[in-house]
Amino acid sequence: MASEITGLFGGPNFFAGVGDNDADLMMICLSVASAIFFLYEPYCGFYCCMPVWVLFFIDYRYKTKPRRVKSQKEEARRLRNRKKAAERRAAKKQRFEKWALQNHQEILKNNPIGVNPNSHLLWPAWHEELEEKRKMHLKRRAAEKQAEAERKQKQRQKLKLKRQKEKETLEKARKKAAEKRAASAKRAKANQERLRVALDTLDKKAVKSKMDLVSKHSKKALLEVTSKYASIRKSGPIDEIKSSTLSRVDAWIEQIDFINNLNDGITKDSPIEDFYAIEQAIENPQEGAISRYSDHPVIRLKIKNLEKRISSRKEKLERKRKEEAFSRTMIQTRDVPNATLNRKEKAWKTADGMCVRCESPSSHMGFYWDVYPELQLVLICDDCASKEEFVHADGPVEQVESDLADDFLKSLGAGKGKK
Repeated sequence: MASEITGLFGGPNFFAGVGDNDADLMMICLSVASAIFFLYEPYCGFYCCMPVWVLFFIDYRYKTKPRRVKSQKEEARRLRNRKKAAERRAAKKQRFEKWALQNHQEILKNNPIGVNPNSHLLWPAWHEELEEKRKMHLKRRAAEKQAEAERKQKQRQKLKLKRQKEKETLEKARKKAAEKRAASAKRAKANQERLRVALDTLDKKAVKSKMDLVSKHSKKALLEVTSKYASIRKSGPIDEIKSSTLSRVDAWIEQIDFINNLNDGITKDSPIEDFYAIEQAIENPQEGAISRYSDHPVIRLKIKNLEKRISSRKEKLERKRKEEAFSRTMIQTRDVPNATLNRKEKAWKTADGMCVRCESPSSHMGFYWDVYPELQLVLICDDCASKEEFVHADGPVEQVESDLADDFLKSLGAGKGKK
């Protein structure tokens, strides 16, 4: 019973899985069986068979509803088609009548057009004319299609030529741009090389002009040239890098002028103190001073040449200075024994040729005995000796082979006894 109720309210259930033809056959058989049963047993058939038949009929109607809807749609379509066919026939008849009236009015008077125009004697002639018009229309359509196809073909060819021309133009533009970039890169490379040469030769005017050209190309191109110089700015705006470069060029030019002045100031009569002062300035450079570790090759080369020249001149002066120091009498009070050459050589090496007081070389050096804190032979310059309040011996003192320290102590004792 639950299945029948479900079929009644929830959709088909009796005819589930059954085709339309089988459903029709089943409904016919059920209707015949119910009628026979109703004839023999009216009371039982009314109360038993009728409800079952109604349920089956409702389910049958639900089952066959898509077919009925489809049939109704087909029928409606057939009616529309028949109506359209009738309208076409009426329109065709109207066109035929209009044609016959315009071209064969005399014939229409004797033979009027009836309900069916197909039987009229002018119908074949009209059909022939329609056929000729159709052929002409088809021919015209074909010509129009051919012309349209040719037009489209010409348009495609024109578009193809236009695209090819645009492609060629674009390719030329790209090639021209590539050549322009290559020429620009070549000019930038040449300007970079000229800037390097100008920086190496310290041509300030060329540095300024070439630096402007290189910086217009790119900041990277400018840094590629100036990066080898540690004292030039490596970051920041281009203007600051250019300003730093020009200031360094000025500083390098000043240093080279200073080196040239030093070279020009060196003569054959220059004292050894000047050479030591130059070496000291090179060894311990202050800010803005010359240095053998300068980041400019010209400055390093000039300092190297200057050092070679100083070294050559110093060697001669050192020999002369040492000979004069060794040949001089002791810078001491009178009657002081002179030191042996071995002791002088030892004192000279210990002091490295420098004065033990001011620790600087001098053209006028001599030896004398230092008493405190221990007795030793030392090397001292005339300026420092004058501060010690000692005077030179009047003449050469005869050298003896005795112990010099004992002789020196005896001379000190003799001096005290006289006092």
